[in-house]
Amino acid sequence: MRNRFVVSLACLLVALIAVTKPLGVKPAYSKALNSAAANHGCADIPISFTFVATTTVATAAISNDIAEKPYQGLGNEVIHICSGTNDATMVLAHSTRSVSIQFPEPIPGSIIVAGPPSFAGGPAFQSQPFFNVRNVLNSGKITATSPATDFYTRMVVNYLDAPDGHSYGLRYHPDDSACPLGILPCAPDLDAPTIADMNQPVETSWLLVHFMPAPNPSQPWSPSNAAKWLVDGEQLDTASGLYQRGTLHIKTKSGGDGAHQGQYAMPFEIPPSRLGPI
Repeated sequence: MRNRFVVSLACLLVALIAVTKPLGVKPAYSKALNSAAANHGCADIPISFTFVATTTVATAAISNDIAEKPYQGLGNEVIHICSGTNDATMVLAHSTRSVSIQFPEPIPGSIIVAGPPSFAGGPAFQSQPFFNVRNVLNSGKITATSPATDFYTRMVVNYLDAPDGHSYGLRYHPDDSACPLGILPCAPDLDAPTIADMNQPVETSWLLVHFMPAPNPSQPWSPSNAAKWLVDGEQLDTASGLYQRGTLHIKTKSGGDGAHQGQYAMPFEIPPSRLGPI
């Protein structure tokens, strides 16, 4: 059986109708912190994140600090339509919530620069990172009237403070050239990071997104009439036979990305859930 970690996104249906042209792209973290003040009347789409245990034998890589309690109303849990990235973000810093994260041993052969960090292969620890699931509206192809559809995207987990006193970035971010051709479309990253060894030595796994429209799209939003995304992070890395390969970088003192610290099999998934509005 395989370890899984899950992210759930449930939105206000009426806000999907407002998906329009991009208004310019900001760096992801500052965009998430400051979007409300800079949107000039544009409204991003409120969402909830949830990380839950799965039916596998192994411990989930990332889980809620409070079992099954959604993360909402904490720090910019929105889909960023106003900046044009369509990224779904959650900022936990300075909130009362955290997530539990457990790193396995690094994938053999993936330590190419430095590491592994001391917490790899150790117990789970609590942290308040910044989560960014990229382009969940697939550049505007997902709207209030879209049918159920699947596509691939990426995710970045940044400012992940660890027990060794350092901060890290964990990326599930394959290159465009690694899109599984002829299977499903791969959403472009409209605010892509530029890190030379981000996917080395082996391309990281895509995330499979299942979009589920509201049961009655013509009716107003309600807890029982909400569009949802299931972000499935249990994709096979055929090169290793492992699931959901992520790449770790240590952060510099200025917050930039430092040395590559190896790659880790850290899968995740979530069943659909009915979450109320934020």
